[in-house]
Amino acid sequence: MKRVRIPTELAEAVAKVLRESQSDKETFVRATTMRLQQQQLTIRAKLDRAYDDRLSGRIPDDLWTSKSAELEEELDGSWSGSPSRTSVHFRRCSVG
Repeated sequence: MKRVRIPTELAEAVAKVLRESQSDKETFVRATTMRLQQQQLTIRAKLDRAYDDRLSGRIPDDLWTSKSAELEEELDGSWSGSPSRTSVHFRRCSVG
């Protein structure tokens, strides 16, 4: 088997492109993660406000049930595997 020799300049250029590509991927992942976390925070805030409204009697239980289910679905869609879904479900079950 014959050895393949790659010129140093070409090897350095390939390495540079690979590093840049990896850096772009890492930037994309960080940005996407931050966007999804912000989306989760927004949905959680809506759930918390609706829950507070339910506890204070500003909204009826049937509206709470439908709205919380809708928001929990949105939360599930935003980022599956979120621990927030469990805590919201626990809160809802423990009160009502």
